[in-house]
Parts: sequence; structure tokens; C-alpha cells
Amino acid sequence: MKKLLIIASVLAVTLSSAVGQGTIEFVNRITGQGTFDNAVTDEVSGGRLDGSGFSAQLYAGPAGSADGALTAVGAATAFRSGNAAGLWNAITVTIDSVAPGASARVQARAWDNNGGAVTSWEATGLDFARGESASFDSQALGGAGAPPSLPASFEGVGPFSIVIIPEPTTLVLGALGAAALVFFRRRK
Repeated sequence: MKKLLIIASVLAVTLSSAVGQGTIEFVNRITGQGTFDNAVTDEVSGGRLDGSGFSAQLYAGPAGSADGALTAVGAATAFRSGNAAGLWNAITVTIDSVAPGASARVQARAWDNNGGAVTSWEATGLDFARGESASFDSQALGGAGAPPSLPASFEGVGPFSIVIIPEPTTLVLGALGAAALVFFRRRK
């Protein structure tokens, strides 16, 4: 009898977990029907984020959630380079808190990962290069057990920028150069 109860408990937990997990395709470029290309840029130069030195991650919660209530889901993904700069590598992300067929509140967040040393948007701090898209309610999420079975598209994301903060040494050198120019100009 104990074995039967244990098996029934494990099955109940497994089924409840499987039902409550919707999926979405976390991507900022889709070609073909419904094409969109929402590259992420550097706010100062306007250039597209280029290469694996930048990361993006999906933040999500139930539809209608406030931005502050969204949590990181799935793994962070790297940005691409060259002609695909500004675009992150597409991944399918499971949102545990939202069932397949329901909508989720989603947002993309991107940051300079300092060569892989900074693994999350929160770890960047306010004085570091980071940015976020506007949040929006997704299409019905995909997932096993309920239609649609394919992941929802992330097509509601719009383009956004991150603010690149120059390193303090760059600022100090610039200030010293400006002071030297003023000093030499006054001597003449």
C-alpha cells in the first residue's frame, strides 16, 4: 500500500509540473511570414551589440504582471556577431509559472557580460551596461498537453538599447587630457 501511495504521489507531482509549463521561442529576429528584426543597440553609438561579450535573457511571469515581478527564466543566451550583430541566439524557453495555452508577461533584458564574468542582468548593477525591452503579454504559450504544442513566438518584443558605460580609466584619461589642454592654452 505504501508503494502505491508513493507512486501515486510522484505521478501527481510530475503531471502537475508538466501541465504548468508553457514554452516560448526567445528570439528577436524571425524571417518569412511575420518577419521582424529587432536588433539591440548601444544607446551612445547606435551600433548593434556584437558578439558573445553581451548576453540576453527572458524575464517572465503570468499575464498582466508588473515589470518588477518578472523573474529570469531559462538560460542567458549570447549575442551573435558580424551581419547578425544585435541579435541573440534563439532558444526555446520553458516558463514554469504559466500553463500551455495561457499568455505570459515577458520582457527581454540584455547586458555586457564582461567576458562571461557577469552571468545575470541583476549582477551588472546600475553603473554597468544593461538595458531592457518594454514588457508585453505574449501569445498563447506552447507546450505539451495543450494546444498549441509549438512554442509561442516572441514577436511582440521591440528594438531597445543598452547604455554602454565607459570604464573609469577612460574617463580619468579624458579628464587629464582636457586639463592639459586648458593648462597649455593658458600658458600661451
